[in-house]
Amino acid sequence: MSETRTRLLGVFYIVEGLLFPAYSTWRLWIHPLEFYRAPPLLDVLAKIFMLSMFAAGIFYISRAPSIIKGLFKSRTLDVIASVLPIPLWLSPALLSIGNANTYLTWPYVPAELRATGFYYAQLAVFFIAIGIFNILSLCLSSVSSELGSSSS
Repeated sequence: MSETRTRLLGVFYIVEGLLFPAYSTWRLWIHPLEFYRAPPLLDVLAKIFMLSMFAAGIFYISRAPSIIKGLFKSRTLDVIASVLPIPLWLSPALLSIGNANTYLTWPYVPAELRATGFYYAQLAVFFIAIGIFNILSLCLSSVSSELGSSSS
């Protein structure tokens, strides 16, 4: 894998590493998720989901500098690390798109709640952006993993 691709993978890791903890910190501690009329298990599962998102971000941030400096080559672990967080951005993106659609197009939603639809649309864009970086890092890490195994 070229040095440019390796550095680009490190930059993608930094971006993902900043976005995952930023969102999970916001939803866990700054403006926590609130579920109305939902079973307590759903609240626990949401917290576990947010904590796993936070952990994925910390992994990316901790791995990025060593990849950028060339201390570690991309390997199978990076391919796995790029595949595992797919549900961490895909699920919220799909839910946000669905909620935005409901709030913006359903005729029975009061006008004062229409702004909530734009909020969900912004969240969808945010998670889709994370997804783009995730898919690009998956492509880069899988290409480098193949190159690394063929050169051995």
